[in-house]
Amino acid sequence: MLKIALTAAALALGLSSAASATTIFSDSFNSELPNVPASSLTNWSTASGSVDVIGSGTAFAWCGSGFRCLDMNGNNPGRIETSLSGLTVGKKYFLSFDYGNNRNSQSSTIPEILSFGLGATGYTLDIFAQSSLTASAIYEFVAGSVTETLYFADTGTTPGDRGGPLLDNVTVSAVPLPAGGLLLMGVLGGLAALRRRKSA
Repeated sequence: MLKIALTAAALALGLSSAASATTIFSDSFNSELPNVPASSLTNWSTASGSVDVIGSGTAFAWCGSGFRCLDMNGNNPGRIETSLSGLTVGKKYFLSFDYGNNRNSQSSTIPEILSFGLGATGYTLDIFAQSSLTASAIYEFVAGSVTETLYFADTGTTPGDRGGPLLDNVTVSAVPLPAGGLLLMGVLGGLAALRRRKSA
């Protein structure tokens, strides 16, 4: 019985390190060169419109002291995309990011909308009431393919508005198994191993 307990405990401890979320993708935009509008981005392609790299080194301080972020409306509302590969079909993933509003069009009644999605699942956030980078979001997605497209877009402004969403600290991470699930797997694995050894 002690052997069973020790084996189960060892397996549970070995698997517990997997309980922490595994980062699949991360971008703080701090390594980007400040540019209005951005000519290119390291980890993203601009699918439509244009975006600005703002913050440290520019006249726009909405990203916080010493940091950079994206203004999703450059000369026109922008959409950025990146391809995530090596995903597991049916597995859950967390998408987290910081967002806000640059307030260039705060006097307008036009909604400020940040649209985003991973694969076939998409969401929208009305950010009109935000300012600077004042909010964070976490969304859960299920991978439908081993490769999915992650996108963000400004879909709430008119061309030339110049006001729009701010985006920073984008992270995609794998959702870990609950600790209880890992412990159960460890116990069952230990029992199976001991049963095989006893049979032999």
